Amino acid sequence: MSDRSQKSVLYLTNQYPKVSHSFIRRELRAVESLGVRVHRAAFRGWEDQSLVDPLDLQEKEKTFYTLGAGMLGLMLAVLLTKLKTPRTFLRAFVEMFSFFKIVRSRCFLSFYLSRARLPYGATLPRRKH
Repeated sequence: MSDRSQKSVLYLTNQYPKVSHSFIRRELRAVESLGVRVHRAAFRGWEDQSLVDPLDLQEKEKTFYTLGAGMLGLMLAVLLTKLKTPRTFLRAFVEMFSFFKIVRSRCFLSFYLSRARLPYGATLPRRKH
């Protein structure tokens, strides 16, 4: 399978790897054994010195840390992505806003239901005309 046609997924988490993440490591390796390329990304974890397991240390080498380069590095990466693939960037940008629109409406609904002391998912009584 060529690099272009190979399926790939992104595993994004707050911090990776950690000592308690051995089950995640096994799952990622199982997915890779199926021929799927797994990109690992975490916000934090590059400074973690408590890792001693060689497999965790290998995972740490494979993981891209988004906050590792600081704010300037993050802004530079966004700018380069925008310049390199403008259509993909725009599509992702639009997708991000539609996602936030959904989240915002669900948060509003949850807030409304909590104020009305109704559980989330409850049906509201219909008004009689």
